Amino acid sequence: MAPSLIAADSLLYKCTYFESYNWKTQELKEVSKEPFSLEIDKSLKEIEFKKVKFPYVTKGNSILWEVLYPQQDRGAKFFVGDEIEFDMQLGSFKRHFKFLELEKSFEEMNGAERSIAIEVIKRLELYELGSTHSAYCEIKKNQ
Repeated sequence: MAPSLIAADSLLYKCTYFESYNWKTQELKEVSKEPFSLEIDKSLKEIEFKKVKFPYVTKGNSILWEVLYPQQDRGAKFFVGDEIEFDMQLGSFKRHFKFLELEKSFEEMNGAERSIAIEVIKRLELYELGSTHSAYCEIKKNQ
């Protein structure tokens, strides 16, 4: 990759999904070739994905971020989130879909159980890995 692209403050990538791997069934399948974009603001350490900006951390050439989908229903027992990694040098994008199922809903819990459950649902590393969608990305613009 050209040094000028690496040094840019803002990068725009166009990406296309090509496969999905289900970790439980160990099945690999093709997915919709639906394109999406990633816009990286290196000065703010933010990435825009699906029209939402997220803070990210870097690890080598990769950018990592998490997405938690909060439940509004107090009767909910099932929670989902994404761990996403993007290698800027290789253009490799991986979206890990994760889920967590609680034994009881918040309505069924006492105060202490509820406090513990709130802390657990904030920690994506405790969620079970469901599937991983992979995409190829190429740079479209640097500013």
